[in-house]
Amino acid sequence: WAIGPSDIISAMHASHILMPFCCVTPMQEAIAQALDTTMTEGDTYFQRLRTQFDSNRQLLINVLQESGLPVVVPQGSYFVVCDISHIPKSKYMDPSNSEPADYHFSRWLTREYGVTCIPLSPFYSKEHQHMAEGYVRFAACKQAASIIEAGRRLKGAFTADLQNRRGLGS
Repeated sequence: WAIGPSDIISAMHASHILMPFCCVTPMQEAIAQALDTTMTEGDTYFQRLRTQFDSNRQLLINVLQESGLPVVVPQGSYFVVCDISHIPKSKYMDPSNSEPADYHFSRWLTREYGVTCIPLSPFYSKEHQHMAEGYVRFAACKQAASIIEAGRRLKGAFTADLQNRRGLGS
C-alpha cells in the first residue's frame, strides 16, 4: 500500500507492473531448485516441464481460437498474443479514460467474462504504444483446468466480431 502525491503513486504503479517480470532473486532460486531436481531425476524433469508447457500453450491457443480471437502462435513462450483489432472498441472502451485500448479491453474482459489478459502497450515507449493497442497476451503457465474454464467462459465470444470483419456476418 502507498499513499502520496499522484505523480509518485503513478510512478510506483508503473514500476510495480513490471516487477513480477524483472525480479531476478526468485528466478535464481527457482533455477537452483530445477537444477537440483535434474541432478536427482535426470533430464526427465525438464522433459516433463517442456511437455506440460507445450500442452498448456496448445490448449490455450485452441481456447482462444474457438473464442474468435486470432492468435499469434509463439514458438516457445508461455504467452500467447491475440489480435483484438476486429472487436469494436465501442464494446469495451470507456470514453472517460484515456488509457490505451488494450488496457480497456483487458479490464472489460475481466469484468465481463472473469478471464484476464495482459495489455501489451506498457512494453512500448509512450510514442509507440499505439502500435500495441490491437493486441493482448494471455499466459499459458496455468493449470489445464483453469485454461479449460477460460475456454468455457469465452466460447464463441468474439466469433461474430471476426466474421463481421471478414464480411461473413449475417
